[in-house]
Amino acid sequence: MLKGQITRPVMLLMAVIIISISGIIIIWNISGPSLPTSLEGQSLFVAHSIASYISGLSTVEKGKVEKLLNGTFDIEIGKYPWSKRTFTSIKPLGNYYVKVTAYDEQGNRKRDSGQVPFVGDLSISCGGTGAFKATVCEIFRNVSVITILKESNKPVELITTKTFTISPVSLTNLAISRYSKYKGRIEEGLKIYDLSPYYDNPKALVAGLITQESAGNSWDPLSVSPCGAAGLMQFIPATARSYGLKVPKYPFVECRMDICGKMVSSCNACDPTQCKSPDEDERFDPDKAIIAGIHLLYDNILKCGSVEGGLRMYNSGKCNVEANPGYVSSVLSYAEEWKKYV
Repeated sequence: MLKGQITRPVMLLMAVIIISISGIIIIWNISGPSLPTSLEGQSLFVAHSIASYISGLSTVEKGKVEKLLNGTFDIEIGKYPWSKRTFTSIKPLGNYYVKVTAYDEQGNRKRDSGQVPFVGDLSISCGGTGAFKATVCEIFRNVSVITILKESNKPVELITTKTFTISPVSLTNLAISRYSKYKGRIEEGLKIYDLSPYYDNPKALVAGLITQESAGNSWDPLSVSPCGAAGLMQFIPATARSYGLKVPKYPFVECRMDICGKMVSSCNACDPTQCKSPDEDERFDPDKAIIAGIHLLYDNILKCGSVEGGLRMYNSGKCNVEANPGYVSSVLSYAEEWKKYV
């Protein structure tokens, strides 16, 4: 055999190897994980989790589960007819199903879990149920957080929090100019309390929060709310003190009880003349308030596990509740707009 020639058997063997590798690649591409498969898996996981939590809480006196869903989902609760009832050794419970539909990153509905059955005691009203067909009880749409609550002598209650939405907003020239004034302080705060693992542009996030909080896009360091929050970061006195700001002991008074629902600090929008100077009330000192506000937001995000949850807590004191509906969407819409300037 001449040097450099390849024998027929060797050529056949090489051909077999090439064909085999090609076949493996084709099979892998067909059977490998895809976005729809991933979303379907998420839907199934969330559905089974909710079903398990409701079933478990139905059998106890009281309890609470708060679940961040790490995505956006529709949650459908339905009830099976008597022909599909399940007999259990515990107190009589209804035969339900939960169906969860996932959204992709563009907000398009993609995959659902199918009906995942469970036995439970729910506060949801299902109306009439036929003998052979399941009845849809309630559908919670665009959900990112779900709280499942059981109180003594009451059925299990589902409380859902919708995912935020980004809407077009505009910034005032005054806000943009005042950002330049406080830019160094914001950057200093973010060096101490690094939000970059949680949001792609922390300066824009902080600017969005200040824009939402401080007197309607004015970035007024002396702004006060009806409910006694004050300054760029709108601290109430107790929270401000817990984050190292000096705040006088204001008496409690009534101001817009329809909004606040309780007695508030006398330094409020009803009578701002009661507020002390920035030397006495450091909530009105922008340099100190900005650092404290970033610290508070950082702590909230760590506690709640997400930027959305951290913002809800900034607004209401709870990870899954907005005191002002649409608050998170508004802050993040401002943050998205601030990305053009910071």
